[in-house]
This record gives sequence, structure tokens and C-alpha cells, in this order.
Amino acid sequence: MNLTVRTTFQGPTDTKGSRICAAGGGKRLSMPYDHALSSSENHAEAARTLASRVFDADPGEPQFVNDEIPTGYKFTFAVDIDTRDA
Repeated sequence: MNLTVRTTFQGPTDTKGSRICAAGGGKRLSMPYDHALSSSENHAEAARTLASRVFDADPGEPQFVNDEIPTGYKFTFAVDIDTRDA
């Protein structure tokens, strides 16, 4: 099963700090921006977190990272649902 996750950076507002939003597989999430990580690491962490929720297991590393897209990043995870650890 493949899952494509798109991530975007959302700047701070009056009520929320900077965050990374991820969407894919019919799910969405928003994570606080971790300033100890690089921009690409923040996006990858949000993508991995969302993928783990979709697959209900650790998806491992993305199989394909289509670098930056105009609105953020795109990650593709390929998980064999018959052999993954549950």
C-alpha cells in the first residue's frame, strides 16, 4: 500500500506558534515546529507521524521524497500491509 503525505509550514498567529501540517490517507494533523530540527526534518517528522496513524504501525522511512513542492514537501511511503509489524 502506498501513501502520499503532503506537508506545509504554517506561520505563527496570535494564538498558535509555527507548525507543520500534514495531510494524506484521509487524515490530517498539525505539529508544533521544533526549532532544534531543520525545516526538512520537521516536515519529515510530521509525514512519519501521519503515516504511522494511517498504517497503525511504524511506516519506516519514506520510499520517495519529492523534495520541495511549491507549498511544502511531498513524501511517499510504501508499506507491505501483509508483512508489516502491527
